[in-house]
Amino acid sequence: MPRPLDSQAIDTNVTGDFTSRFVMDDRTAYGVTRSGIVATSLTTGKPRWTQDFPGAGSDASDPSLNDSADVSAPVLSPDHSTVYGVLDVELRGGGTESDSQAYQLIAVDTGSGKLDWSVNIPGVGLAYGAPTGGLTILSATDGRVIVGDGGGNSMSDGIVAAVDAATHKVLWTTRGDAYAVTPSAIVATAHSTTTAKTDYPLLVGLDPTSGKVKWTAGNDYESAPRDLSVLQTDSKTVVSFAHYSGASGTVTAAIDPTTGALTQRFPGVELSHPTRDGDAVYDVGVNDDGADELRALDPSTLQPIWSLPEANRMAPRDPVFFDGLVYGQVDHGMSVVLDGATGRDVTANIQGSFAMVNNVGAIMFSDDGKTAFVPATG
Repeated sequence: MPRPLDSQAIDTNVTGDFTSRFVMDDRTAYGVTRSGIVATSLTTGKPRWTQDFPGAGSDASDPSLNDSADVSAPVLSPDHSTVYGVLDVELRGGGTESDSQAYQLIAVDTGSGKLDWSVNIPGVGLAYGAPTGGLTILSATDGRVIVGDGGGNSMSDGIVAAVDAATHKVLWTTRGDAYAVTPSAIVATAHSTTTAKTDYPLLVGLDPTSGKVKWTAGNDYESAPRDLSVLQTDSKTVVSFAHYSGASGTVTAAIDPTTGALTQRFPGVELSHPTRDGDAVYDVGVNDDGADELRALDPSTLQPIWSLPEANRMAPRDPVFFDGLVYGQVDHGMSVVLDGATGRDVTANIQGSFAMVNNVGAIMFSDDGKTAFVPATG
């Protein structure tokens, strides 16, 4: 069971400048900077190792973690022996060949910090335009690393690419903005496919092995998606989106990712930024009054179990979910821990804000800019 954190521990075990995109794995945190991947011991706060991107260039930042770097969190392999990071890099041309941009994916051994392999994913630059933001590693399972860039721009497409983790070869690249990876399809949006090109985004299912379009939906202006959110539970893949045409209402439905067929509708349900934690589903958004909103939803019906704000209670900001508890920031630089089942306070008046929580503790930020690993307590 998770344990509330010691509210006084923020002043101990300060790790220094550790505010980038990262992932925690037991007592190690892996982060990506504009230089490379950094592994930091959460016990000592010291770097265990650093590994540069080969194409980072001399203008990259120093190997410390910086929240201003436009990078995504690294992703661990299923056995946690490898950590993957991705960065947009500039490739120098020569002769008649002009400079170009690519996405550089690296695989690093988590134990030694040695570079296992790196590969440049082409197709950026003249073919696809400059990176549009939202570059991320979507999945590193089934022997493939899926990389996506787009961030949901409704006017243009990013790219989606797959790299074979064994051969280190780029398997395919295609246009689109990817939102979720399932075993049978990558759920994405795209303005252009092999069979259609539109001024509005289509909802598409991409074959993970080939990148080819398996199905499309929202095939006309009236039903095209905007502001898409995707939620995956053990039993269903749920899409929620507004109408690209500007028509009122939101479509929220479960789909079969293999065919794109609609299998269940959820009338009146709107999802903004849904996430899973165990058996629970949470959605973070803004209510009609412009205030932060947090809802716990029944995973079967997507109906609210509890929601904040309510009378005399505010919704915690930037919540982090772990093992049935919700960690979030309230006013005056303080944070709370909520029971995910009821929404009631478990621990209050915790100094600082939560960045990430796992089974051994949390990374927290204090108001004065310090960062600390806070061990879980009984």
